Amino acid sequence: MPDPPYKNGAEIAEILDDDPDCPVYYFVALRAGFDEIIGTCSLGFENSSTDKYSIGYNVKKDHWGNGYAAEMVHALIDFARGLGIKSITAPVAKENKASNRVMEKCGFFIDGESSFKKSGTDIVHPTFIYRLNL
Repeated sequence: MPDPPYKNGAEIAEILDDDPDCPVYYFVALRAGFDEIIGTCSLGFENSSTDKYSIGYNVKKDHWGNGYAAEMVHALIDFARGLGIKSITAPVAKENKASNRVMEKCGFFIDGESSFKKSGTDIVHPTFIYRLNL
């Protein structure tokens, strides 16, 4: 994955320890017919003080360019609709041209700008905040 790997199970457990006021749904994406993990994705509250939902995804680098990101985003959209969610957002680094294209292909529009610090680093990325009204 593009993000740094986790150091141990305790670190993962801490990240996945859901706040009941801020639920997050985590998914692992498998390559059909190969039992191979190609990425991960999630849907959850942006934070516990809002009722806005956000999605994220991560595709292993050796699987980039195969349409898997868009497939994951479409699955997250369907899942969100099934939960009755009316709107979802997705932060995307401005320089990540491929992910910006995925958002556009999946019907999202730019609703604002922000920045985020890359996990495990001091790198700050300016981002577009995409929105899709369901």
